[in-house]
Amino acid sequence: MGLFSIAFKNVKRNFKNYAMYFISMIFSVLVYFMFKSIEYNDQIANVANGMKTVSKAFSGASVIIALFVFMFIWYSNSFFIKKRKREIGLYSMLGVKKKNIAAMMFYETMTMGIIALVIGAFLGTFFSKGFILIFLKLIDAENIIKTTFSIKALVSTIKTFILIYFIVSISGASIIYRYELIDLFMAESKREKEPKASKIKAILSLILLLGGYIIYISSKGSSLGSAAMVTLITVVIGTYLFFSSFTVYYLKIKRNNKKFHFKGLNMISNSQLLYRIKGNARAIATIAILIATTLTASGASISFYKFFSQNMDKANPFDYVIKAEDNKIKNDIDKLIKNNTKNKLKEKIDITALQYKNDGSDIYDGKSILSEKDFNKIAKAKNIEVKNKINEEKDVYYFPTYADKNHKINGIRIKSEYFKIVHSEERSLVNMMILDNTLIVKDEEFIKLEKQLKKEKYVLYLVENHNRSGELTKDFNNIIKNHEKSKNDPEHKLVKSNYYENYRENVSSAGTMLFIGCFVGLVFLVCTASIIFFKQLSEAMEERHRYKILRNIGVRNKELKASIYKQMTFIFFAPLIVGIAHGGVALSIFGELLNLGILAPIIMVAIPYTIVYLIYYFLTAQFYYKAIS
Repeated sequence: MGLFSIAFKNVKRNFKNYAMYFISMIFSVLVYFMFKSIEYNDQIANVANGMKTVSKAFSGASVIIALFVFMFIWYSNSFFIKKRKREIGLYSMLGVKKKNIAAMMFYETMTMGIIALVIGAFLGTFFSKGFILIFLKLIDAENIIKTTFSIKALVSTIKTFILIYFIVSISGASIIYRYELIDLFMAESKREKEPKASKIKAILSLILLLGGYIIYISSKGSSLGSAAMVTLITVVIGTYLFFSSFTVYYLKIKRNNKKFHFKGLNMISNSQLLYRIKGNARAIATIAILIATTLTASGASISFYKFFSQNMDKANPFDYVIKAEDNKIKNDIDKLIKNNTKNKLKEKIDITALQYKNDGSDIYDGKSILSEKDFNKIAKAKNIEVKNKINEEKDVYYFPTYADKNHKINGIRIKSEYFKIVHSEERSLVNMMILDNTLIVKDEEFIKLEKQLKKEKYVLYLVENHNRSGELTKDFNNIIKNHEKSKNDPEHKLVKSNYYENYRENVSSAGTMLFIGCFVGLVFLVCTASIIFFKQLSEAMEERHRYKILRNIGVRNKELKASIYKQMTFIFFAPLIVGIAHGGVALSIFGELLNLGILAPIIMVAIPYTIVYLIYYFLTAQFYYKAIS
């Protein structure tokens, strides 16, 4: 029988132990192939408003997945090798040459990798169309595209994963050269020493975690960046100390509680956790940090998507805006919209704006001023309601583009006149970058100011079905270009704005971020849960003789199962809870900056994480019990 045949039989024989490893690898290949299919699909870039950043985003995400999967496979392979050291030693003792053992180990790892690659690529081909349709839905694609099989995506996937499997296989095959025969046979008999409890380190872990949280939450403005870096360092160190020191200290306190310690199998459960905590602490802390990272990324992408969905109309309330330099440009745009049947004209508003800048200010303090009459036209078209009326001649409404919540403005001085603000609301009355920080004054006051300030006329248009106004926007831009050329001045640019291009850019960016964030998060989630799964199974094989002793002294299977579930509860849910706590604190700033509630994105991400971990928790407990039975 050839070495390859033996390797293939070993893979078949151990398939049950490798099941979760296979699932994780297959899912990683599937997501990688899907991302590459989107990256290489030119039609998707076109429907995403020609955004090259979409392709670059998926390319970057593919690199992240490849790097993470490499670390995951390397880490996983070390567990499998540790589990099989005795078997490898037996081959050596029976006279099999080292180079043949190395070749067999190489074939085994490569065989598993290639099987996962073939299945993952097949499923990726099968499901990629559905996932691409989900992506197109998220970016609200206007055109229907054909999703064809991508040879480039397949070749890239094969190259990447074959390289990963080859490197890991070489590392695994070299084990026979790195260990003495006695070390291979004694591998399973080595037991972790009980870790020492350090009260100082336990307290320090809580100080670092809580201190990091407080620094981050209390930071504002320009200090946020440096605060985030300090928090990152303190929380990472605090997390590792929490699992390596605080959990040990806590478990030893529980052990000293005789009433609790001798109840049921608590003595066994606590002892098992204590003896294994040294080996698991680093892995659990790393998993908690990965959960926090992916939860933050996924939650942030949900927050941004929600923010853009809710605020597009506030930032660009009108579909088309032009500065009316002459009647020709007005007439050309009027004619264009009038002749368009897909996007019929809903509203056309002519306004006059005054521009004022406080010259005494070191920063830009520009204000746009509208009359109450023009404001009422805008308010009617956009359903803007203001409770307080402009009763006195010096009363004004103020609509800042961005409002400082910590600094309320009660009045504004223009020239020598002081105006009292009776209503303030953060919004753009006309599209952003056209009119900023808009003041609404009584018509009589506007006439007075008109004589002192620069005057500009604008035309505002609202059309039907504005999310599908790509063709109209293209024609609009062509008219603008022709108008600018007719001025025979290369520097002349007409002040204009349109809703559609801003909408496409923002929804494409936010949708891409959301799609990538969710799928990369899922890859991280499945892989980290799988690491816990087969690490626990590896330990279960080492603990079989101890559970056999417990059975021999009369411990019932029901009690053993309860003890296993208690241990698995800590191993799975301690990193999950800590990770969710870290992610929740990180997302709190996003909620404040974007003026969104943080609870919804945290729940939307935490629930699927918890469900996946629950599934792995029950599976691991069941497989663990079978392994020690």
